[in-house]
Amino acid sequence: VFFLVNVMARSFVAERELGTLRRLRLAPITPLGLLVGKNIPFYCLSVVQTALLFLSGRVIFGMSWGTEPWLLIPVIVCTSLAATALGLMLATLIRSESQVSAYGNALVIILAGISGCFMPRKWLPAVMQDLSLGTPHAWALLAYDEILSHQHVLHAQVAKSCLALVGFATMFFAVGWLKFRTDRE
Repeated sequence: VFFLVNVMARSFVAERELGTLRRLRLAPITPLGLLVGKNIPFYCLSVVQTALLFLSGRVIFGMSWGTEPWLLIPVIVCTSLAATALGLMLATLIRSESQVSAYGNALVIILAGISGCFMPRKWLPAVMQDLSLGTPHAWALLAYDEILSHQHVLHAQVAKSCLALVGFATMFFAVGWLKFRTDRE
C-alpha cells in the first residue's frame, strides 16, 4: 500500500512542472479542498488495490481471512488513508522527479524495515518492536495479524491500530497541508 507514495509524489511533480498545479491554486477552491481532491483518486485506488490483493489471495491461494473478515474493511480503509496522506506530505516536500526516486523509495523502504514488514515483528528485539510503533506500517501489521492469525480477535487491538493509522494520516496530511499552504511556487 505504501509504495503508492511514489506515484502520488510523481503526480504532484508532473503537475508542478506542467503548470496545472499553479492554475488549480488560482481556482476558487481552498488549499485544503484542492489537497483533498488530489488525494481522493489515490485513496480509492489504494482501497481497491488492497481489496483486490486480499481477493486474489483468497481465490488463488485459498488464503484465510480469519474468523471475522469484516474487520479487514476498517483496516484497509485506515491503512490507505495513512498511505495517501504520507504520499501527500512527501509530494509537498519534494521538488523534482529525482527527489521522488531518492526520498520516496528510501522513506518507504526504511519505514517498512523498521516496522517489521521484512520479517515478523516478533523476531525484532524488544526495543525495535517499540520503535516500530512509530510507523504506520507496524500498526497495519498488528491489525492484519490480529484479524488473520487469531481465532478470537481482540477488537480493541484492531480499533487501537485503526486509531493509530488515522492519527498518522492526520499528522501527515496536516504537514502536507501546511507546507502546501505556505508554498509560493
